[in-house]
Amino acid sequence: MANYLIAISGHEGTNWQIKGTALACYSLATLTLVFNTKYAYWFSNGVGVVKICTLVFVIITGFVVLGGGTKVENPTANFQDAWSGSSKASAYGMTTALYRIIFSYGGYNNAFNVANEVKNPVRSLKIYATAALTTVYILYMFANVAFFAAGKYTLI
Repeated sequence: MANYLIAISGHEGTNWQIKGTALACYSLATLTLVFNTKYAYWFSNGVGVVKICTLVFVIITGFVVLGGGTKVENPTANFQDAWSGSSKASAYGMTTALYRIIFSYGGYNNAFNVANEVKNPVRSLKIYATAALTTVYILYMFANVAFFAAGKYTLI
């Protein structure tokens, strides 16, 4: 987060500036949790809403590109002969891809940390974990379609 905040300011920070910003961010998060969990809950939900809205925006713009609403040359080019160049695949590449997939779905396990705080945790987790993972799966699949539609094959 420190790198992003310093990049927003418009200059490159030194190593100590990045460390100081990171320390301030972690301190603020910890103090927020210590003194008022309601605000931390609102902030967490707000970040989640921003993430979902950003993902939906990416999906919509990808479908606009596929529909011909932009000046992207041949937006379906990445969907033709998609496996070209895959003969160079290696175990390292497969492992890296799997770790990236696991990382993208990694936040769902936080629901299990608060399972004891709901009235019927087993029933709730069965319903909401399935719904959440299905929703995230669908959104990520559409986002991948959007990236393939708008991005160049060499960059993807």
